[in-house]
Amino acid sequence: MQAAKAYQIPLRQVGDIRGKYIAGERDFRWADLRKANLKKADLSGANLSGANLEEANLSGAELFGTDLRGAELTGPQLRGANLKGAKLDSEI
Repeated sequence: MQAAKAYQIPLRQVGDIRGKYIAGERDFRWADLRKANLKKADLSGANLSGANLEEANLSGAELFGTDLRGAELTGPQLRGANLKGAKLDSEI
């Protein structure tokens, strides 16, 4: 398991994030979402702080109000993603 940034918190496997979101879960802190296909996913208001989204496909994703503070955002595809109101500053 990869440690999240310098905090040494282990990243967690979340499995079917879309299904969990639909079921009402919103807490995906420190999730390992490297290379995840989240194209057109609705993750509005989700907490993805500290998550690894390296090379994830978030094209057309609905990320309105999503907490992305401290998330690894190296090389994600964000074309057409709605980031309005998203928290993007680096502090968690």
